[in-house]
Amino acid sequence: MQRWKGLRILNTRPAGQNKKLSEAIREVGAVSIECPALVIEPVQYDVVAQLNDLSLFDKAIFISANAVTYFFDNLQAGHLNWPTSIQVFAIGSATARTLESRGARVDEVPLLATSEGLLDLKPIKKVSQQRILLVKGEGGRDILATTLKQRGATVVSIAVYRRVLPILQQDNFQSLWRKDAVDAIVLTSEEAMHNLFFLFGEAAHAWLRSKICIVKSERLAAAAASFGFTSIVVSPTLNLNL
Repeated sequence: MQRWKGLRILNTRPAGQNKKLSEAIREVGAVSIECPALVIEPVQYDVVAQLNDLSLFDKAIFISANAVTYFFDNLQAGHLNWPTSIQVFAIGSATARTLESRGARVDEVPLLATSEGLLDLKPIKKVSQQRILLVKGEGGRDILATTLKQRGATVVSIAVYRRVLPILQQDNFQSLWRKDAVDAIVLTSEEAMHNLFFLFGEAAHAWLRSKICIVKSERLAAAAASFGFTSIVVSPTLNLNL
């Protein structure tokens, strides 16, 4: 906890979803600098046409709290009810809490909040001849759908949101790096890493790489290393009380 005291930490989570992390940063005596590197926006689709009978699914997997929010917003708009017969799996505790807030029972959450963690769950290992609804964002890794199909399942993937580049004032970024106003950076996705380097510009790349990079998985740690970060901290729950 002492290691973070007084440090200035760049919080790159999307606007509206960064407050909890800012609170955690302040709790350890650090300063949170909110600088969203992603914007989350809904993807429009005809939920009634694509999912007219949800009861046909055996299982549903939600890969983020955003997936839950936008999916259930679409269900409500389409006047569809969520059936209690479906086994529901959430990638992590935040996703599970969001599901429960929308009235959906969560059957299981993996200890490791990753696609690999989900695939290691016992009920997900035996899915032959089952229909599985996979609710996600656009793009990203396809390991879940690919592996489930290899295990004999029929997978219906629904992308309910997309991550886009934020439109921000370049002066903000220039000021941060020219004044060396950041000590550490929290990055929660590879898209955020790409966007951060783009938004700061090439002149600031060496400065970015010199900072402590805080990520939530070994996979993201490997991605951070590929971007040139040399001081990388892995915190699965982004809990800074390390």
